[in-house]
Amino acid sequence: MKPHKNALSLVFTNSAGKVLTVRRSPMKKSFPNFWSLPATALLENESYQTAASRLGKENLGLTSLKIGNAPLGSSESERSAHFLHMTDYEVLKYEDDLTLNREEYTDMKWVTPVELKNLLLTEHDGKMGDCCKVFLKAKGLL
Repeated sequence: MKPHKNALSLVFTNSAGKVLTVRRSPMKKSFPNFWSLPATALLENESYQTAASRLGKENLGLTSLKIGNAPLGSSESERSAHFLHMTDYEVLKYEDDLTLNREEYTDMKWVTPVELKNLLLTEHDGKMGDCCKVFLKAKGLL
């Protein structure tokens, strides 16, 4: 039986209602060079808030980050080696400017949910990671 792996993605929304998207490094094993939401797998016995803080610090250069108590949505999918349970959380508050860890993400931009969907459809032939699927479903766009 395949093991289960939990992951979370962060939904940052700016004052214009746009969400942060990041381009995954071309060196990533899954979805290299894809536009995505910032995401990470949870470590063993790690809470979602702790994983979110770790992701913010290690990959986005943030010293402090707070997510909502309730997820925006979640999904489960079968991968070759495991089942992935992806959960999207809204970022309620963060400190510092976003600074990308270039080993993880090579670019970032703020887009509307519709722009994100169109970006994924045009640049990736409709292929997208679970984090984007969960977010777009929560927004009624999938």
